[in-house]
Amino acid sequence: MMMRLKLLIGMFLGSVEVKATSPSPPIKPIYDVTKFETEFLSKWIEQYRLSSKYPAGSFSLTPNGSESHPYSTSDVAHVLCFANQLDSLTELEKDSWAEVINQFQGRDGFYQNISGGGTLWHAVGYVTSGLGLLERQPLHRNIMFDKIASTPSLWEPTIQALLNVDETPAPENITSGCNSGYPCAQNIASLASWYIQTNSSTGLLEEYRPFMEWYFPYLKSVADPVTGLWCSDAQKKKHGEINCIGGSFHVDSVFQYVVRNALYPAGSNGKKDLSATFPFPKAQLNSSLALQSESGAWSSDGLQYLDVDGIYQTTRPSVQLGKSRWSQVETACDKLMAITTNALTDESILFGHLSSSSHLLPGLVSAVAECQTHFPNMIKSIKPWKMCLDQVPYI
Repeated sequence: MMMRLKLLIGMFLGSVEVKATSPSPPIKPIYDVTKFETEFLSKWIEQYRLSSKYPAGSFSLTPNGSESHPYSTSDVAHVLCFANQLDSLTELEKDSWAEVINQFQGRDGFYQNISGGGTLWHAVGYVTSGLGLLERQPLHRNIMFDKIASTPSLWEPTIQALLNVDETPAPENITSGCNSGYPCAQNIASLASWYIQTNSSTGLLEEYRPFMEWYFPYLKSVADPVTGLWCSDAQKKKHGEINCIGGSFHVDSVFQYVVRNALYPAGSNGKKDLSATFPFPKAQLNSSLALQSESGAWSSDGLQYLDVDGIYQTTRPSVQLGKSRWSQVETACDKLMAITTNALTDESILFGHLSSSSHLLPGLVSAVAECQTHFPNMIKSIKPWKMCLDQVPYI
């Protein structure tokens, strides 16, 4: 009887089709920045705001400081823009913020009292981008930049001196303190960024069109085909390839702005390709991915401008290549966001080292905005964040 029962059970089971179940795909992490938006952002701003006796938009560079700084107002504008909260400002507030920034501009067009904020040329690019986010303009044109743009014999010597500063020291008037490829590339970008930001709104961009038509093809011609970056052999030997990532990012941001806004369409002058696409996107993508550490950082801790430099030069070349190595690009964002969003939502980190200067935070929030732009489901936020470098070509 028992044998017969076993036989019947065996026959029954044999007639049932057993389907193998497919394993579920791994659940991707979602990084939540709502605490930063709702609780921490306003608190972060208030630690730099000067007392009511100062005009609105007056911020110090350090917490509880007593003097405004040309970078700090631009820093706050950038952070608000990346977090998509800049529209909370009224037009009168924007006027006041712009007035605070422009009080630091001299008649020569440079911004003064910029200690702790890079070179004079860098300040021109960064501070002006703050004005751009506020939809405002500098008070004065830049005398030196106008001279360079209007004098063809100065074009190549200026850019070459900055590109090769690690091999041959460049004149002080164009370095204004930069002494390696990274910060000197910021100066290269500042030139075009200034012309774009200050002249496109007034029609004067055409005045410098010959320079701009030279600038983009020339920079394409001197990019390093091995790394895809703007980087000399001397720079790589002295500071490592990571230094090239930091410098090239600033040039990239100008190139990307021109592409997205079609300022100089390909072949617009009938002779040259002025589309400002990256010259060696495959090599650039490979370089940036290879330089990201296992922890997810390009810098020592993942909380520096070098990290937005790295992720930007991962996402943007990939997009130009039709999203080449896209799964690896997503992984790169995933790893970096684990570091960055934790810092933004951890009170001890955000209001510790990251608050020692108002200029530290724009790099972090811009990295979040960049990754959310390409992978919106990766970041949980109240409002979609904005990659404001697509609006102003400099950070």
